[in-house]
Amino acid sequence: MSVDVAGAAAPEPDPLFKQAESCLQEGRWDEAGAALASLKGRYGATAEVRELECALALHLSAEETWADAQRRSLPALLRVPEIRALAIANAAIYLLLLLMWLAILLIGR
Repeated sequence: MSVDVAGAAAPEPDPLFKQAESCLQEGRWDEAGAALASLKGRYGATAEVRELECALALHLSAEETWADAQRRSLPALLRVPEIRALAIANAAIYLLLLLMWLAILLIGR
């Protein structure tokens, strides 16, 4: 078992460290965070634990950024408020015309 400068044993041989790495690689962020919290309690802020914490923070940040980008995935043309309003008004007019046409068909019977 290797020893870091602070005198605490390095967490690498610990099965919990391997579990945290595995969870991180598989995208199980909550489990990785829980394992890292336990590791930090056991070993403190060793270089290995800090490295996993940084990796988890990076993955969470990237996932949040990607999710934000997915939410804003309107076509560029529809991002202009005026065009979006005109498109909605156009759809409403076509819906009204369809309802009127259906009413005429039903009344004409």
